[in-house]
Amino acid sequence: MRTLYLQLTLISPMFLGGQVCCAQPLKTNAAKPKLELFIGTWKLDIGQSKIDAVGSVIEKQADGSVHIDELGDYTFRLNGPESDLMSKGIPGERGRCSELNARMWECKFTGPIEATLRRKLSPDGNIMRVTLIGVMEGGKTPYSLYRELQRDGVGEGFYGKWMRTPNDSILFADMQSAMIGGDGIRMRFEAPAGGTLTISGKLDATDNSVDGQPGLTVALRGINSRTFVATFKRDGKLEETDEFTSSTDGKTIIETDRGPDGKVTVVQVYRKR
Repeated sequence: MRTLYLQLTLISPMFLGGQVCCAQPLKTNAAKPKLELFIGTWKLDIGQSKIDAVGSVIEKQADGSVHIDELGDYTFRLNGPESDLMSKGIPGERGRCSELNARMWECKFTGPIEATLRRKLSPDGNIMRVTLIGVMEGGKTPYSLYRELQRDGVGEGFYGKWMRTPNDSILFADMQSAMIGGDGIRMRFEAPAGGTLTISGKLDATDNSVDGQPGLTVALRGINSRTFVATFKRDGKLEETDEFTSSTDGKTIIETDRGPDGKVTVVQVYRKR
């Protein structure tokens, strides 16, 4: 689910190349999940969750342009005119990025996503704070994002490799779920700095549209009495598979996210409130 949140925060859903571990094939049996185990309000246990360590890589290219690989990757010219940002996340994204001072960069994105993104360095240059404020869906939906990253290794200014800190708000920190009829579920994921994602449907492997996400569908399928999977496709192409497993006492949910290649990218642990 972590990757899908990024559709609400400007860049591509499939980002960051690190893997947590190797995936095992999902095996289905005849038992249906006990949906009541998944119903309620849940809080992310960050300490028990396993997330990619690298949060951002910023490099200066030979031609003077800047390449950033974080939530997807994109290239721009610092202090240049408004132009295509060459983003792999959103085709046709335009904007202008400027150096406001030695410790602050600002990018203004003008379309199709409208947003202002600022990067600010701590006085010692070892902490980078990123704030993003904008609107999506034709200016109807406001959203925001706050990130805090710590330098990993050596680098000058913003350039180099950056790792996430516990204050990074990329993850969905809260989840609320409810029954739909007797054989369906609705799950709403909320991020601490704003942004939500809601999925719903019966566990019949039928593709369901996702609100506010054009071209994105999710199909829910039972695996056993304590596990079901959510398969996400964009324009019919597999994007991500998330497996949700409940503990026997119904107090913990473990979400395991796999990319199109079947490798695990994130494991998130939720505790029932």
